[in-house]
Amino acid sequence: MYKSKAHEEKVKMLVEREVIYNQGLLVEALIKNGWEGNEPRIDWDTDIVNMHLTEEEAKNLGFDSLEDAQDNGQDTKEVFEWWLVTDWLAQILERLGCVVIKSDYANWWGRTETGQGLTMDCDLNGVADHLIKKYGY
Repeated sequence: MYKSKAHEEKVKMLVEREVIYNQGLLVEALIKNGWEGNEPRIDWDTDIVNMHLTEEEAKNLGFDSLEDAQDNGQDTKEVFEWWLVTDWLAQILERLGCVVIKSDYANWWGRTETGQGLTMDCDLNGVADHLIKKYGY
């Protein structure tokens, strides 16, 4: 998956410096129950960005169009893990179309892959690609 030694090092640096902790249970509780009572502390409509598929993503999943995915009730991305991340990484992930929660509490990245190490994740490899293209390292 790594395109070069520089790319591999960039991904490892991102994981070490910018991905803080897996907080899936906390985020799910915040979405479902909030801190107090039944009022959600994370709002699906305002706090979670890039949760819905784009036309290109729908086609990559085998649908003829985004409308086809919507008609089948499959127009949202499936998040398997929620990771606490730095503000800097959350901003880049958001710009690249990745699922991110931006709340008063913290920023979380919604990982849509699971079963492999973070350094192999497509989102983080995409961030590394972006940084290498933009800054040349």
